[in-house]
Amino acid sequence: MTISYPSGLPMPLRADYGLQHTDNVLRTALGNGHARKEILHAPGPTRITAKFRIRPSQAQVFEGFYWRTLNSGVLTFSMLLLTPLGIQQYDEVEFAELYTGPTPLANSRGGNGRLWEFTAQLQMNRPPIISAEEAQFPDEVLYSSIFDRNMNRDWPPSD
Repeated sequence: MTISYPSGLPMPLRADYGLQHTDNVLRTALGNGHARKEILHAPGPTRITAKFRIRPSQAQVFEGFYWRTLNSGVLTFSMLLLTPLGIQQYDEVEFAELYTGPTPLANSRGGNGRLWEFTAQLQMNRPPIISAEEAQFPDEVLYSSIFDRNMNRDWPPSD
């Protein structure tokens, strides 16, 4: 059974958000300035730098999710994430390490109006890249939005 990120919690902020793929190539420098390259494995996991700004009740759920539901962050879960493929639900997401925070934001109001900030390194175990079939036909990927718009406008043909 897949664990889902709580629906009442927001997605990570877009500010300071970033993806970093794992390098799967071993490079050995040669004496003549060239390098010998060897592919070690299929594309590995992708790390995501994520920042969350949330209300006190959401902070309680966030920490409960990490410590209780994910068993101190060791279990994988599914959540909506932004990648070059768009905002999609990704499975096999995990915390790569313990999150930082909660840190109260200085410019937020006190009490229940205060915002708390968490910073986390997430890891997607399946990198968000197009399939081998899609890579063979790059024009279909590059111009897919034009195709979709035209098909929705002109199909089915009106009689």
